Amino acid sequence: MNSISLCDLLEALSQALDITEGQPRGHAVRTCLIATRLGEALKLPKEQQDALFYASLIKDAGCSTHSAWIHKVFGGD
Repeated sequence: MNSISLCDLLEALSQALDITEGQPRGHAVRTCLIATRLGEALKLPKEQQDALFYASLIKDAGCSTHSAWIHKVFGGD
């Protein structure tokens, strides 16, 4: 059985979020890269850099920047 890494799974989900939110392709990955480089520049401990990597990769998960538009088009909450 093949397995998928957590990193690959979250990267795929972030790509899907970019599409659904109308962001340019790779937006979440670029955000993650910037955050990772900042963590390195700040000389954060490895554990904090790892947490920063994953948190920035999925920073938009669960939020909708288009909620007002969705409400207008579809109605409801």
